[in-house]
Amino acid sequence: MEVHAWVWVFGAGNSKQNELLNLPTSYPGPVLALNPTWANCDQKGNITPLGQTKPFFDHGNPQVQKYLLNLYEEIVTRYQVHGLQLDYIRYPFQDPARGRV
Repeated sequence: MEVHAWVWVFGAGNSKQNELLNLPTSYPGPVLALNPTWANCDQKGNITPLGQTKPFFDHGNPQVQKYLLNLYEEIVTRYQVHGLQLDYIRYPFQDPARGRV
């Protein structure tokens, strides 16, 4: 049997999960709560864009890049994993026709 670590690359939190944990739905997750400038915001400054259920990290922020690379290095060096699966490597969907910008 192989073990592969599955990681959300740019997804940083989830309002649906917050509800299950009795946290405010606006809670951005522990990393963005400590580092709010790492958040990817829409054109209106919202951390969680209209129509989305999760905030995302800002891909272009060098601090985010360093944090994530350090995290992945920790996973592959400290744990006996056979692979690292990266998911959510994208910006959140925005649709100007629906007011989601």
